[in-house]
Amino acid sequence: MPRPLPIAPANLPGNVPVVALLGLTLAACDGKGGGSLAACAGTYEGGFEGDAHGQIEVELSADGAFEATFFTVESGDLATANGLVADDGEVVGDDPDVEFVGQFDFSDCNASGTWASLFGVGTWWLDPLEG
Repeated sequence: MPRPLPIAPANLPGNVPVVALLGLTLAACDGKGGGSLAACAGTYEGGFEGDAHGQIEVELSADGAFEATFFTVESGDLATANGLVADDGEVVGDDPDVEFVGQFDFSDCNASGTWASLFGVGTWWLDPLEG
């Protein structure tokens, strides 16, 4: 598991870092499974739990870049984070307030992993957006 990033709480806006940390939530391709990163591009939804919990929505591009929006249930905060899904499915969140890593399964177009910040740790997951 990755180490929490060295973050000074004074630099953090409210509970946003905890929410953003889960930013790496990815998964969507109409539920059929794509078999490749490009085939799984699209909008995903999921959640996170642990020391905080909430919902995640992710927009994944065909090149692996993604933007995630997090909603923390406890505080009602919204936050966004960016990251990258590699060709081998490795998910890495590039956010200064939280570290999140995981694995994207291209056969089912879903993902899961772990998050860590100075405010806590937990897990996250993404499934294809239904609808």
